[in-house]
Amino acid sequence: MNVQHLPQRNDADLPIAVFVHVHYPDVWAQMAELLSARLDTPFRLVLTSPHEPQSLTAPRTPHLRDLTMLPTDNHGRDMRPFLQAFRVTQGYEIGLKLHTKRSPHRSDGSAWRDAMLETLLPPEGADIIVAAMGRRPPVGLVAPTGLLLPLSGWMGRNGRGVACAATALGVPLRDAAIKDAVFPAGSMFWFRREAIAPFAAPQLADMFEPERRQYDGTFAHALERLFAIVAEQRGYAAVTAGALLAAGDAADVEDVVRRSRSERADALLRSRSPLVRLVEERMPSLLRAYWHLPDGVKLMIRRRLLGG
Repeated sequence: MNVQHLPQRNDADLPIAVFVHVHYPDVWAQMAELLSARLDTPFRLVLTSPHEPQSLTAPRTPHLRDLTMLPTDNHGRDMRPFLQAFRVTQGYEIGLKLHTKRSPHRSDGSAWRDAMLETLLPPEGADIIVAAMGRRPPVGLVAPTGLLLPLSGWMGRNGRGVACAATALGVPLRDAAIKDAVFPAGSMFWFRREAIAPFAAPQLADMFEPERRQYDGTFAHALERLFAIVAEQRGYAAVTAGALLAAGDAADVEDVVRRSRSERADALLRSRSPLVRLVEERMPSLLRAYWHLPDGVKLMIRRRLLGG
């Protein structure tokens, strides 16, 4: 894998690394502006993309210390490129995983991405999330507000993939663990490097299936459902940005976890139609049946009935 370094300034032991997989350069241009406006602490930036480096905009901010571009294809969506970058990037403690999510199979895909970015990079400045993680070392993963979802209700067609990925990561996965587990829906989150260290395992890169525009059930979807489990099994807490920032300094980590779990899927449900909300809240068995339908049938339902 070729690695291209475009250094801005060389600082030792940079505390923050921002990882972004850029599949849509136009979306990245907007995200670069957001990083410039809302991240006021020194950071290094790692971009993975199939596009030429010259076509990608760099954030215009004095806080950018180093920019690394890793040429990758879109195999494995945002997940495989992130694992490649995560494996080779050193010298930081706290990271932020982002990608130019568009979700063309959903009518609210762009709105969902914007909502996630708004809580991970809040208007008052992302520094407050970094500072809050610094004050609470047990916090290992920070998901978007309202998007730390219960795994048991959102497994979909990913049961076999999750089991396979867990084995590759060396993570014991029992039914009881799945019952209580959560995951960061949308695959964007702040993290502590040590909390997700097993994802640097090189064998994971060879486990992604060919891309066929699948909407669920891929190895990437399976890995998404394991980040919080891995962090918690390593002794770290998985919380949401909203709960972390709402908790006062006197609140313990257990209280932040409780706040995070109580949010459930509110932020996600608010962006769905009333019919989808009813199904998700009152008929979870029907939702699980839906996720086992062929991709083409699910897409037809979204377009004809749900507007998604």
